[in-house]
Amino acid sequence: MFWKRKKKDNQAFSFHSQDQRRSFRVTPLPHAPVEICFGGKPVRLQNIGAVGVAFLDDGFQIGDTQVVDLTLPGESQPISAKIEIVDIDTDHVCHCAFLDLDQEFVDTVHRYMLKVQIAEIRQAKTA
Repeated sequence: MFWKRKKKDNQAFSFHSQDQRRSFRVTPLPHAPVEICFGGKPVRLQNIGAVGVAFLDDGFQIGDTQVVDLTLPGESQPISAKIEIVDIDTDHVCHCAFLDLDQEFVDTVHRYMLKVQIAEIRQAKTA
C-alpha cells in the first residue's frame, strides 16, 4: 500500500541560504517568549540557535556588542553571553552572533532548542 505523507511544516526551524548565521535555530514558543536587554532596551528574541540570536531592530547598529543575560524557559539559571550584531536585514531584524562561547553555554542553548522542538511536535500531534 502506498500513501503520500503530509508535508510537514517545521515552523520551529529556519534554514535559508541568505541567513547570516547559517545554522538551525528555533523560534521561542508564543506562551514562553525569551527577552533580553540590549542597548538599554528590552527586546524579544525572534529566534535562537547555538551560534546566535535575532531580534527586531530598535535603532541598533551593525557591530554593536554587549554582554546579555538569557533566561531560557525550563533552565534554572540565566546564562550570559557576549553578542554582536552582524547584520540588520530589510525586515529590520538584527542578526547577532554569540562571541567567546564555552561548552556549558552551547549545551544549555541546545537543551532549550530540543525542548522547543519537542513542544512543537507535541502540539502538532494534538492539532
